[in-house]
Amino acid sequence: MSDLITLLVFSAGSTQSDAERLVTEARHAITADVIARVCALGLVERIVVATDSHALAETLKPFDVVVDYDAASAPFAFGARLAQVVERYSVRKAFYVGGGAGALLSDDEWRLVVDRLRADDNVLIPNNLWSSDFVAFAPANAALDLPILSSDNNLAFLLRTQRNLNFVPLPRSVGTQFDVDTPTDVLLLSYARTLGAFTRQFLAGAPLDSQHVDRLLPHLTQRESELLVYGRVASEIWQYFSTQVACRTRLVSEERGMIASGREARGEARSLLGFLFDAWGIERTFESLGELCTAALLDLRVLLAHRRAQVSAHDRFNADLLRPDLIADEWLRAFTQAALHARIPIVLGGHSLVCGGLYLLSEAAWKDFPPLLPNLR
Repeated sequence: MSDLITLLVFSAGSTQSDAERLVTEARHAITADVIARVCALGLVERIVVATDSHALAETLKPFDVVVDYDAASAPFAFGARLAQVVERYSVRKAFYVGGGAGALLSDDEWRLVVDRLRADDNVLIPNNLWSSDFVAFAPANAALDLPILSSDNNLAFLLRTQRNLNFVPLPRSVGTQFDVDTPTDVLLLSYARTLGAFTRQFLAGAPLDSQHVDRLLPHLTQRESELLVYGRVASEIWQYFSTQVACRTRLVSEERGMIASGREARGEARSLLGFLFDAWGIERTFESLGELCTAALLDLRVLLAHRRAQVSAHDRFNADLLRPDLIADEWLRAFTQAALHARIPIVLGGHSLVCGGLYLLSEAAWKDFPPLLPNLR
């Protein structure tokens, strides 16, 4: 019984606005596909789904899962909820998966994680140590009495630093690095070629406007174009991405690990590009970006952390969708308006845009937008 593995899937989310509902319903579709895949592969002995959604529970009825509903009477706290589930089901070895993770993991990658977890009683296998979306770990009771965890982002970091579990890094791939946290992630997922049936069905009916991504993609295959990538970009991912595109590139990587390290929460996050927006204003800075590149990917969350802005998910998500008229925050509304009307295509998003999203974008560009001139690659 010591090697019994429990898959713990947390898949809740807000449906208070159209933008939030888009992300939540995409994550629920991914959850259903993850469970279908794991069941088909016979990888784990038990599956527990923590959720607040009766609709998701209904979707999962064909599968052998335990649905554990979030308490409606108390605010959701990720760390406390994880500890509760681990204790309630006497979990020995845990494979935690967030609701937006795992959509693009291959069968071999699923097996790799599970086999490594089964073989070791003291182990930590996250997709990303600094910003985790899924974490396999043993013993599971290492998750008890951790410092306050508001989300899963720093779960792996705390299990490593507070519990000293043996860290096993995974190879970086679109499967391990792509996670759906924002509307932009949902949009990028629509360019993937290997999706489960539930996610394909959801995307087929989702109200997605991909015009700005379609404008950006051809630049990746053109040698005369220049792409700016800004945000929490890992060096390993950049090494891969920069070899997969034909265009020239500019990279500004900053504030990696700002959530796990507590820098964002303490108001310590600082951004070089943020200082430019502060000094020059929104319009002039976007004009200058148009002189530096022909297209840009911007990790908006770093800029918001730099501003110490308490912006609602509703506003953040509508910024990702380039819908300024629906944004209440004055600065973010003006920023989104400028991004929408910039002379170059700009895609806004969060961490996954400049992480797993780079894999998806480079693949989609060559498949859907081949170079105008031959032999550029």
